[in-house]
Amino acid sequence: MPAGLGFHPYFPKVSGTRLQFDAVGVWPADTPEAVNLGCGPLVEGLSFCDGPDVSEMVVDRLYEGWDQRAELIYPDGARTFITAEGVLDKMQVYSAWEYPYVCVEPVSNANDGFNRMNHGVPSHGVRVLDPGKSIAGSFCIWAE
Repeated sequence: MPAGLGFHPYFPKVSGTRLQFDAVGVWPADTPEAVNLGCGPLVEGLSFCDGPDVSEMVVDRLYEGWDQRAELIYPDGARTFITAEGVLDKMQVYSAWEYPYVCVEPVSNANDGFNRMNHGVPSHGVRVLDPGKSIAGSFCIWAE
C-alpha cells in the first residue's frame, strides 16, 4: 500500500516575521503539468537558509532535504521552533498575500506523490508498505 505522512501547522505572520531552515532543493509549483517534474536546486528568492521575511512573501513550495529544524523569528524577539524526525524529510511552506498565517509543514512525500510515483519521478517520497509494515515520523513545536 502506498503511504505518506504530513502535518500542517500554521503560525501567525505579522510584519517582519522571518522563517529559517536549510534544504537542498525545491520542487516546482504544484500544477497539473508538474506531475512529471522532480525536485530542482534551490533558486534565488525561494531559499530560507538566511531567514527571509515571510510577511510579504507569496510562496507555496515543497522543499527537499530540509535539515528537520526550522525557526520562526518574530520582530519582538519571540521564536518558534519546529523539529522533525523519521520520514518527515520534506518541508511544505505556504504563505500568501493578506493571509495572516505562514504554514510550515513537515511531510514525507511530494505533493501529488502517488501520481509522481506512478510517473517514475525520483524522490517522490511515497513509501510502499508490505502487509503489516508501517512508517513513522514525529515533530515537535515549542516557543521561546
